[in-house]
Amino acid sequence: MAAGAQWPCWLAEPLNFLALIDLAEISPFDDSGLLPPAGFLNFFYDATGQGAWGFDPAQSAAWRVVYAPPGDVQPLSAPPGTETFPAHGLRAAPTITMPGWEEETLADLPREDRDRIDGLDEAWRAVVGPAGEWPGGEPRHQVGGWPGLVQNPFWLEAQLASNGIYVGNPDGYRDPRAERLRAGAASWRLLLQLDTDDDLGWMWGDVGRLYFTIRQEDLAARDFGRAWMVLQCG
Repeated sequence: MAAGAQWPCWLAEPLNFLALIDLAEISPFDDSGLLPPAGFLNFFYDATGQGAWGFDPAQSAAWRVVYAPPGDVQPLSAPPGTETFPAHGLRAAPTITMPGWEEETLADLPREDRDRIDGLDEAWRAVVGPAGEWPGGEPRHQVGGWPGLVQNPFWLEAQLASNGIYVGNPDGYRDPRAERLRAGAASWRLLLQLDTDDDLGWMWGDVGRLYFTIRQEDLAARDFGRAWMVLQCG
């Protein structure tokens, strides 16, 4: 964390630390060119209570993405009594991600193009497994790319909730403000996907995933305080 940074809290309780990304290590794989080339990203969430799933604007402080620019950084220990998880180092490696059929980006494709994508998808699943897991069934932790969706695409959910609209039921999507905001859903990008992981003691809902997402313009501006989080499970 940057020198002088404070441990993030929600409802007067320290958040749980989940992941640290060394951006200098990720940089060679960043095709978007939007991530900072160096520094660190710290990811926090109310993992103990899991009271926030991303559909309630009032719970936006239940997660935090904290950017530490390169230079004057320091280690920061969790406050006493905070639940922590085993340290587990990972090394970055490139992979292929594909949009799910529900993604808006595929909606207007001609049938022949959809068939081609279907063929690519089948070939890729033959490599990584029938449910889209990593080789060997490893948890699917991922930076960037298309998310491995457990349910439906969450871009519009993040867009509306981050603009103050509760979307825990269908009423939010019928809110008069929703139509004006809908176009902005296309600017959201996956920042980090964290899977349920027995080795780390992570169980997101019922074998679900956490998705930290951010608008492309906020990513370019290094405004990680505007990142959103969505939890999906079966």
